[in-house]
Formats: sequence, C-alpha cells, structure tokens
Amino acid sequence: MKPIRIFIPTDNILDAYIYYGHIFAVFDDGTLRALPLTKIFDKSIDTYPELTSILKLALLRNDWLLNSQAMTYFHSPQVLSEIKELWQKATLKDLTLLNQPNDWQVMWQVPSLPIYDLRLYAMRVYLGHRNGIHEGIMQTNKYEIKPQNGLAKIFDSRTIGISARSGELMFSADDEGLFHGSLWEGDSKTKVFEKSFANKSLRTGWRGFDVLNYKRNSYFEYIKNETEKMAQRPYFYSSMDESPEKVRISKMAVNNYPMDVVLHEQGFATEDIQFCFNNSKTSFFFLQNGHVIATNWAHKSQEEARLSSKPHELSQDSPEYLGRPCSAISFAKGIIIKYFDKVVFLHHNQFSIIETEPVISVRTFPSSIQFKRLICITREDGLALHAIFPTDKEISSEISKEIKSTKIKKQLICQK
Repeated sequence: MKPIRIFIPTDNILDAYIYYGHIFAVFDDGTLRALPLTKIFDKSIDTYPELTSILKLALLRNDWLLNSQAMTYFHSPQVLSEIKELWQKATLKDLTLLNQPNDWQVMWQVPSLPIYDLRLYAMRVYLGHRNGIHEGIMQTNKYEIKPQNGLAKIFDSRTIGISARSGELMFSADDEGLFHGSLWEGDSKTKVFEKSFANKSLRTGWRGFDVLNYKRNSYFEYIKNETEKMAQRPYFYSSMDESPEKVRISKMAVNNYPMDVVLHEQGFATEDIQFCFNNSKTSFFFLQNGHVIATNWAHKSQEEARLSSKPHELSQDSPEYLGRPCSAISFAKGIIIKYFDKVVFLHHNQFSIIETEPVISVRTFPSSIQFKRLICITREDGLALHAIFPTDKEISSEISKEIKSTKIKKQLICQK
C-alpha cells in the first residue's frame, strides 16, 4: 500500500529530525527551530476531517498500527479492509500544509553552517559541523519543550556523522578518526574522550553495543566493546524515542575485525560491494552488479564478529539497476535508499519510488515508539513526511504473536 505523504512547503530548511513529538529543523538563517507534530495534525484534519482517525495513526501514533489492541481489530477481515480503504483514500489526497513562521519555535542559533549531521538523543541536540560538535540540552513540561541553556561546544574536530545508543555516542570525524562520547560520566555536558579509535570514519552503525565503523561507503571495520550493567542512569531520556537501557561501554575497542574476516563464507568479496550499512540485526550490501543482499548477524555469536552464512536477496523484483546509493537506512522490515535523483523504499522485495527529485536528507526513527513508521525527508522546497502502513505479512505475524501470547496467559491462569 502507498504511504501517506504530507508535504510542508518551505525553501529554507537544511536538515530536519523528529523527536519528542516535534520536528526539529535547521534553517538557512542559522536558527534551529521546533514544530509540534500536533500542529501539522490539526491543520491536516481542518482540511480533511473525514480522515481524522487515519491521520492520527499516520502522524502521531504509529504504535497503534501494530500494538495488541490493533491486532484485536485487524483480526477481523472486515475491519482491516475498512481501515485499509481509509488509508488508501488518504494517499490520494494532496496533503500540502502551509505553515507560518510563527508556527515554529526558535530554540537556538547554530554556531556554524553547514550542518553535516543532526542528532537528537537523551533530551539533547547534537550538531556536527566543520568546527566540531555543539550540544544543547532541552527541558520539558508535558509536551512543551524549550532549551535549558545555550549551545555548548563539546568537540573540536570537523564531524560528519553522529550515532547514539544507551548513553554512548560515536562521532565520525572523517580523516581525524572515530571518537567516543558518553553521558555516563555524570557531567552536565557529554564527555568526549581524547583517544581516536580509528584513523578514519565516515559514519557508524550499532550491532548490540559493538560498533561498525565505515571507513568508506563500501568498507567497514567491526569494533568489539566490553560493557557493564548499571543500576541507574545519570542522564534524562525520552521514553517516546529511546529504549530504557542501563548498559554502558566499560572498554572501547577490545578487538577490531576487518571486513574481510566478517564476510568470511558470504559468497562475495569486499571488491564486489559498492555500498553497505547495517542495523543491530542485519547488514545490507549493494553489489556492483546491482543486487541488494541482506545478511543477519549470527544469533549465537555475540562474542564474535560473524554474519550468518545464509545471505538473502532483497532486489529480486528490481525493475532495473537504480545506480549507486548516496545513503541508505533500515526501516520497518525494509530499507530506504537515497539516490542522486530519487528516494526508493525497498520492502519485501518490492521497490517503490517515494520521492522523484533530489533530496537533502532522509531520516527514520527505529528506536521511537510513536514514530517508528514515519520517514522525514528534507527537500530543497520543503519537508515531506511519509507514513507507512504495515504489510499483510507484518499484520499476520503480529496477530500470530498475539494469539500465542493470549494462549500462554490463559494457560498460566488455568495453572493457578
């Protein structure tokens, strides 16, 4: 089923990110501003009141599409058909929503442009730019959000990539290397350790609490870390956007594995790869011949860097060779691929083009609860939000889980 696309026209946004129910955007005047998604929702239902329930699912509560209550309704073919019909109706509407400057709340003045990476994590904003990284801390009152203080510089080297998990941050500084930041030190500012853990880093991906450091778009090094469980966190986090993990990295880079070792027995060599990336469960490889391969990390090999020996093809139904990706990210059992002139969603072996022009950035939010099925795309002429409806396979799988869970609960009750 097609995604619901909501477009917010504006020609002065450089990058955007969804966090804590807001769109955070860097504007070309150097301001970082926030816009509540509820404002977008209110404007959309003013125009299309008959789509209120569907647009609420699309914009505000993605989690209601696949939670246990939804499975109760989706178990009825008639109800599921009616919901699909409404969703399909929304995909045919021109959901272009005009916004006014005063709709946006100015949070900070950005110290340096352009911004190479924007990340919101643990109620903080991180801005990577040519002069390093600036951090800003936010405070909230229910769903209102405001800056707690001004932006503070925490790192001095040019930073092009930022990733985070469980209070640990990875900062990619290109030829300066890979640096480790942590919120576990108890300081008000993120502590960035002086040691570089690689001689080059374009971006990073997490596998559990280990890190894949991408020295090129087609090559990574696997960095093994030691961890320890903690009793409590010394930092705030958003329960809407982050998992409540209490694990810290106690020792970084206890072992490093080159890509050739990790790819052992995969059936293709490093020179066959033109682009690759990963999430915590799977690595994805775009090969020189146009094929897209996914390989899961072996379940019983948390202590070693090993992929499963059963890679599977994701591009069987590709209509043509689409070219070399500029970037890619995993999303809801699929992947979003940014090419020079388009954005493509690859889901269950099916390709669909969701943007037909060049874009600035593509963001997804896999750790979010409410916005897990929302894609935020920054274009030169505005922001495009895409909400993805679950496939029949996803719904069937969740219904089976719910039935199994209900049976187990009944058995436990009978045993009592």
